[in-house]
Formats: sequence, C-alpha cells, structure tokens
Amino acid sequence: MTAKEYLTKYQKTMYCFDEINLIIDDLYEMRPNKGMIENYYERILRSDERYEEWENEYKKWSDALAEYGQKEFQLIDGSIEYIDNGFKLNDGEFSIYDAENIRVELLRVIQEDKSFGHLFNLLSKDKDNFITQQEIEKAILEEEKTEKLTRKTFFDYLIADNVEIKNAIIEKLKEILRGKKGKQVAKVLCAMKEAGVIAYSDGERKSLYASMKVIFGNIGSDESINKLLRADWKNNENHKEGLIRSDVEPYVNLFKKIAVT
Repeated sequence: MTAKEYLTKYQKTMYCFDEINLIIDDLYEMRPNKGMIENYYERILRSDERYEEWENEYKKWSDALAEYGQKEFQLIDGSIEYIDNGFKLNDGEFSIYDAENIRVELLRVIQEDKSFGHLFNLLSKDKDNFITQQEIEKAILEEEKTEKLTRKTFFDYLIADNVEIKNAIIEKLKEILRGKKGKQVAKVLCAMKEAGVIAYSDGERKSLYASMKVIFGNIGSDESINKLLRADWKNNENHKEGLIRSDVEPYVNLFKKIAVT
C-alpha cells in the first residue's frame, strides 16, 4: 500500500491526519533525494529531540557560568557568546508535544511504501531493514506507471447531470482562473465543493491540482493552495491570510447557477 492509498483509506481514523497529509505532500517530490529528506526531517519533525539537546546544552553552560554570576562566556578568539535561555521552533516545525506522535503515525503511513525509503530509514532506526536508493527509485517508477494508468482528469472530478454542464463549468473556470494562482484557486475550489459541483478526497488533492494544471496552466504550488483549503472559511470574518466568507460565497452562487442550467 502506498502512502497516498493509506491516507485515503484511514483518513477518518488517523491521528493528526491533516498534518501527516501535509508532510506527505511536502516530501512527495523530494523522495529520491536523501539530503532534502534529511534536511526536512531535521527542521520539521524532531522538535522534541532538539529541545532535549538544547536543554542539556543550556543546563551545562548555565550551571557553569552561574558560579561566576555570568550569562555569557568568552571564546578563544576573544568574542563573547551569550547563552540563549529560550528554545525556538523552526518555521513550520511541529511542537515538542506533537512531534513524537507524528513520527510514529508517519511511520505507519509509509512503512509499506518504499518510495519513501529515505524517510523510513530516519523514522525506523532499524538498520537491518533500511531501504536502498535503488529500491526507492524503483518504487517511484512503479508508482508513476500505476498513476498514469489510473490518473483522473479534471473532468472526472466534476459532479454534474450531463456533459454540457461539466463543459460549462470548465469554460467558466478558464475565464476565472486565467493568470491566477494560489489564493484565487483555493477560493474557487472551496466554492465548488460548497456548491456540490466537485468531489475529491484530501488524498486526491495532488492529483486534482495536476489535472487542473493541464487545463488552466500554472495555478500555484500545492502547498499555497492546501494551507487555504484547510482553513474554516465559513467562520472566518477578519482573517488576514486565510479565506473569509465574502471571498467564497459569490463563487458558490455562481456554480450553483451553472449546475442547474
């Protein structure tokens, strides 16, 4: 079972589904690159371990300096280094309370998907079952072949009583999305779901965006759209970065009208 298949099958019962889904999306294109996977792992997935390392280091220096009433120490070259008494999370990093549980759940998601071998090797710590670069690349090629055979077109995601209505929706989208990306795309997708003219699972988002790019060109990065789709636009009124009701509702009405013509 691939990671995507696992997410689709267990999304309703998974711990931190949205967070795990985001990680899989972030890492999907990086899978063959060991260095990029390791960098992401260090920056995003081990805040609890970093905190423990920081705490031990801080305690060591603070205890030593406290004897002299100091909060800094002098290096060999004469420069002064200050002890930072506040642990800081990296941008996008999971909290020290969630990180371990997310790693455990993430391992369950990818344990049968060798295309995520570099991440598996970091999460499992089991050297006897490490996945090689050759196995990773072979798994990615096999998955790509399967995706080509089963890939849905954007037309397939649309819900309508007849082909004419689907074509009308696509023509209207060409008009709305010409030269647009990111937030505008998120507005439209939220509205289409609310209007009941499109259906896709969270695990299908990447395939959906790929199918949209075929018709509408560059619609922005998956990440820029996903962040907005996860926001609760129905209850947001003054959100500076996310979507708000007035962003989406005009498009909801528009697609409802198209659907009944």
